[in-house]
Amino acid sequence: MKVNLLTGMLMFLFLILGGEKLYADGDAKTNLPELTDKSTLTDRDKIDMLLNSCFENIYSDPQTVRLQLPGILSYATRVGYEKGIADANGYYGVLYQQDGELSQAMSFYQKALVIYEKIGDERGAAHAHNNVGSIYHRRGKYVKALENYQVALNYYDSNHIIHPLITTLTNIASAYITIGLIDEAKEYNQRALNLAEKKWL
Repeated sequence: MKVNLLTGMLMFLFLILGGEKLYADGDAKTNLPELTDKSTLTDRDKIDMLLNSCFENIYSDPQTVRLQLPGILSYATRVGYEKGIADANGYYGVLYQQDGELSQAMSFYQKALVIYEKIGDERGAAHAHNNVGSIYHRRGKYVKALENYQVALNYYDSNHIIHPLITTLTNIASAYITIGLIDEAKEYNQRALNLAEKKWL
């Protein structure tokens, strides 16, 4: 009964928050350049705008994102925009994970993680760790999943990034449920519920 209750709580959070995966850049890019004078946009600005479109459509219209990504990745590579390359790899990972191609998804997530760590992008690295954790989770490698989730959790918690923090807490709770550590799962799930209540009250 305790397992069913916890599972129900997790499902509720997944429905309102959108599931276990985070994107390469987990929050919408709200400070995009104005479009009134496109001549002032740098290559990086343009790539960020294209990646923002991927962010907005990756679940609602994954086929369009799949068509856009090769050009975006090529553009970012050509101009040497490493964050753009990492973000594009992360989106590729999401697409492959949606298709159930976990090995391909893991490869792209790990490519993104290497770049984020190289350029010192802690937020991007946290998202990548969460995604890598989700692949280990689905493969039944719970220790590795929890190690990656914990790295992401530490960053989100210390920087008060609430939505990804809630998602990561539910991921950890789900992993603990699967391996039978119900008390630990309850603790993380309760934290997630408390944060969700504060965020939406």
